[in-house]
Amino acid sequence: MSTIDLTPRGLLNGDNNYILQDQGLYDLLKYIWAGLILPRSNWEYAERLRLHEETYSNIEPVITPLIAAYNTTKDHCVTFKDTTYPSITGTADDIVNYAQTAAGHGPEPFFAYANLVETLQQLASTESPSEQATLKKTIGNILDFHLTFINTIISKSQTAVNNLREFESVTMTDRQTILLCQAAVVKTLDMDLETLDTLQRHLADYRHDIQVDVRDYEKDLIRASKAPSWDVLVVFGLRPSGFFRRMADRLSEAIQYFTGLANVADVQLAEERCIVAALAATESDLTSLLGAMSPAVTMVQEMMGAWQGISEDLASISQAMEEDIQAVNAIVARIIEEKIAEKWETLAAAADRFRQASNITDVQLETLDQMEKDKQGTIV
Repeated sequence: MSTIDLTPRGLLNGDNNYILQDQGLYDLLKYIWAGLILPRSNWEYAERLRLHEETYSNIEPVITPLIAAYNTTKDHCVTFKDTTYPSITGTADDIVNYAQTAAGHGPEPFFAYANLVETLQQLASTESPSEQATLKKTIGNILDFHLTFINTIISKSQTAVNNLREFESVTMTDRQTILLCQAAVVKTLDMDLETLDTLQRHLADYRHDIQVDVRDYEKDLIRASKAPSWDVLVVFGLRPSGFFRRMADRLSEAIQYFTGLANVADVQLAEERCIVAALAATESDLTSLLGAMSPAVTMVQEMMGAWQGISEDLASISQAMEEDIQAVNAIVARIIEEKIAEKWETLAAAADRFRQASNITDVQLETLDQMEKDKQGTIV
């Protein structure tokens, strides 16, 4: 009983942000855009890569099934954006309301933890059976309110976990289909195997180098509870908005490589290089999307576990009230020592920051020309 403190333990991270304000959920939303920005038609694909008729005609037979696979994936990502993601972040509204109520700042002060503690103190200090019965009824009403509220949060969170697992399953299938279709595209290119292998190796190396800096950049955004926004460069994939501009000096070699892909005299070779880079970007982002699934599920489950712990504390109070009134004194002392109102206020503020930072913003699609301007610090 002495461990009961009614604090929001496990719901705040080391930065005093809400537990879901984390790289795992950030990655999940980021890489969803890998599917959302896929082209819907052959024409859109050719236009995005600025392919000449000769290059496009060469790959058209294998582009059609690729676009069909892209459309399936895109539809699944739209469902994620409109249904699955809100099922994860939507609990923030409930948590803000609950935390404010627990702290005593909600619309129903009767259910504040301070009132619960005060009533528990009264129960522990009276020997009158009639007063005890009245106080137990009051405490029971307060506990029922909190248990019902918490069970709602846990139930919604379980729905989010189920949605994530279902999306993970369809994404695995989608990715395999896309990889097969993309491999068929690569086979139709005139590029020799040595050139292709060198290109793919360079793309992977530069992407890896850049990703190290991207992660550091993103961690700062997450700690600051900034609403995320991203740009998508066809030949590179996703990155935080303005990233290349702000990191231009440090990443000049990598930026130069990506912006120079189409910079060769042989037009067909230039376009094939861009095709390979675009395919690699899609594969990388979809692989990262799958990699983000398990951490996101784990994070939501950890959040559920924290709420279950609070629920168990409340149930233990109910049990102590019925079986050993004097044990209530130890519970009350622990709760008072923890200054729980302040901690629930902190959670309410953190969940509100998360609620605002988790809003979905549109992604900007950039061309190589725009990236070149971005590198030079020009607003495009």
